[in-house]
Amino acid sequence: MTPTEAIEYIHSRLTFGIHPGMERIEALRQQYLNTRVDMDVYNAKYVTEGFKETEGQPWILQKATGYARTCEKKQIYIQDHELLVGGVGFKPRAGILNPDSASGVIEKEVDTISTRPFDPFYLSEEGKKIYLEEVKDYWKNKCVLDRWRLMAPKDMETLRTNGIIFIDRKAVRGYGETTVDWRRLLKVGIGGIKKEAEAALAKLDDAVPGDLEKSFFYRAEIMVADAVIHLAHRHAELAEQKAAECADPVRKAELLKIAEVCRWVPEHPARTFYEACQSILSYEYACYMEQNASSYNLGRLDQYLYPYYKADKAAGILTDDDAQELLDCLFVKFNDKNKVRDDISAQAFAGYQMFELIALGGTDEEGNDLTNEMSYMCLDALAHVGMPMPSVGSRIGNQTPDEFLYRNIEVIRLGYGMPNLFNDEVIIPAMVNRGIPLRVARTYNPSGCVEPDIAHKYDGWHDACAFNVAKVMDITLNNGRAFGDQIGPKTGEITEFTCIEDFINAFEKQMEFFVRNMVEADNCIDTAHGDLVPLPFESGLIEGCIEKGKSVQEGGAIWNFSGPQGVGIIDAGDCLYSIQKNVFEDHKFTLAELKEALE
Repeated sequence: MTPTEAIEYIHSRLTFGIHPGMERIEALRQQYLNTRVDMDVYNAKYVTEGFKETEGQPWILQKATGYARTCEKKQIYIQDHELLVGGVGFKPRAGILNPDSASGVIEKEVDTISTRPFDPFYLSEEGKKIYLEEVKDYWKNKCVLDRWRLMAPKDMETLRTNGIIFIDRKAVRGYGETTVDWRRLLKVGIGGIKKEAEAALAKLDDAVPGDLEKSFFYRAEIMVADAVIHLAHRHAELAEQKAAECADPVRKAELLKIAEVCRWVPEHPARTFYEACQSILSYEYACYMEQNASSYNLGRLDQYLYPYYKADKAAGILTDDDAQELLDCLFVKFNDKNKVRDDISAQAFAGYQMFELIALGGTDEEGNDLTNEMSYMCLDALAHVGMPMPSVGSRIGNQTPDEFLYRNIEVIRLGYGMPNLFNDEVIIPAMVNRGIPLRVARTYNPSGCVEPDIAHKYDGWHDACAFNVAKVMDITLNNGRAFGDQIGPKTGEITEFTCIEDFINAFEKQMEFFVRNMVEADNCIDTAHGDLVPLPFESGLIEGCIEKGKSVQEGGAIWNFSGPQGVGIIDAGDCLYSIQKNVFEDHKFTLAELKEALE
């Protein structure tokens, strides 16, 4: 295909992508845009009630009890025009507070979070009362945020206040940044996961060391599975109630269809494209209900949905327009949740971003291209909806069809900043270098912002800390000092250095010192999450957890990584090169003059 032919093909696809249901999609978009972002503290109230009722029981069972209480009591809704239903909070676009993670994250913002300049969340007077009287005090020194602050190394605060690390993100919220086994969800349903946990529980012997602890995990897994199934059935009942009150025969039929679908999924295996979309949405919402996090990635959505699309078309029960309308509705609904951040984090990540990534295209384990009709339809959904979520990325490699690459470029031209393009020829070898087998690396999906992920096999924790490499270079130039205080090792005054190697050696010593401190602080957060926020629901679709009888946070996944991010790396490199060039090669100024300028 020539470039000209490819462009003509693109325009034909754009025209083909417009479907009769676009009026519905625009109505859903307007509903979203006209909905105020609220703070949901009812979730925290229900979780707290569950913990109080089970005081003294294993923490994971208390967590499961609080979660089940939320699924039972939370306010649910079905909006006009919706074909796919559910939500994380008590209303559309609400952000929840998970008290076991960070109850105190809003304590100082109770009176300002509604009006703060970045990502405000409206907190009603009733909400303030509930938080202050029924939630806040119970979690003092119990939640992850408080426990982390108590156990963190003494040097951590020095690193934070001097701008070397920004590490609070995983303490003021949950982890997220993982991709569950969506294929398994669609294949066995939550009911199937529950049966696996029941079978594993039945094999245990509490007299065997370790089995008692495993039994806590399996019991929690069964509890949360039942809870989410119950929540789906509540939505079915609400749809039936609304149908009984509806005079419009078309909408009445849609509501009855919603009820039928929610009676079946996510409890059972999906049988149709419609059910697959609803099952994925229900599980996604349920994960976010379990912890206030970001980046529960949808993974390779085009691959999961494609078999249902093909089967339904072959059976004559689905047209391309039907499929596109459902896909567009799904994309809109992915925006119907928000993550609560503290004021400082909100300034850095303004825009109510959830960073849940979809990966399109790419290869199978053998390296064969998997681009399909659903890959193009997901790009069409992005073009139609034009909303922040989901983040959409396309895997591009030597095997990618030209028309798919050009189609991506056309959508990028719309100005949404998506899709992101991920280079398979770089990412796959890089993952192999990390120890991921080649066949597995070929199946990666992007996660969160841009991090490569292996679906359902590990807890990525990609956002563990932002480490300021440029600041460490600045400290190196000042012999371990920052703002006049000696916070790093003494590695020599720069006036004593005779070559660039002296700078590099000093910089490496400073890096070793500060990285070690960062790792200690990260390990404290990791330990706190493992002890205080085990997530049985998420863990049900992470490989290794049911086999080991451990949650992801306790080390149940196949692999567990931490991902601190180095920032200012280029600045540090530029600094070294500038010194080498201007001082040691061109002799434009001396080290004494450089020191004087820095001071």
